[in-house]
Amino acid sequence: MATKIIENTSQIVPRWEWRAFDDNYLAFKGLFENFKPFLQKKSEEIYFLIPNLAINVKIRYQLLDVKHRLGVDERGFEQWVPLAKYELPLNQVAFNELSKLLGFSHRNDDWPLSEVDFISSLPREANISTVSIKKVRNRYEINDVLGEFTQIWIERRKTYTIAFEHENPQKINEIRRLMGIENVPNENYPEALKRLFSYTKEPLHGN
Repeated sequence: MATKIIENTSQIVPRWEWRAFDDNYLAFKGLFENFKPFLQKKSEEIYFLIPNLAINVKIRYQLLDVKHRLGVDERGFEQWVPLAKYELPLNQVAFNELSKLLGFSHRNDDWPLSEVDFISSLPREANISTVSIKKVRNRYEINDVLGEFTQIWIERRKTYTIAFEHENPQKINEIRRLMGIENVPNENYPEALKRLFSYTKEPLHGN
């Protein structure tokens, strides 16, 4: 049965995030040449693209992860906080909580739900798409700010993303100035995947 990993979010300090995407490897790689990653992780993930862009939902390492965007500052930085993490397969309680977060209702009498069962249970009228991606994430710590340089595969397309996160958005901005990218706009994963997924589908389906 599913175990809810996060029960009380009131003790979690929200973190500000800035992220950018680019198909050009060289556009980002040079930014981290003087820093050594403290961690590299590979993963296969499923993102749920939902109408509400303030909710970020993904499956990674057999955990269904839900984050909520609390706000956006004048520079476009976004403040996110975890809402819940559920182990798969999902029980009825977890499914009911998730369906409320994702904005749909659906009756199901077959428990627990595997990853495949949960995705197939999503009603068409909820307008939820899923995107399967592969990642190789390199994690950095620069002046107390967590950084990330990640290679991403979305079907036949390869792209890259960099990100910085901290409880204080000013520290993120200092890193961006240090790297000369302070004018690059923020784009979160749900927004980028909607754009990139649409692009990858065009060659497969024509117009």
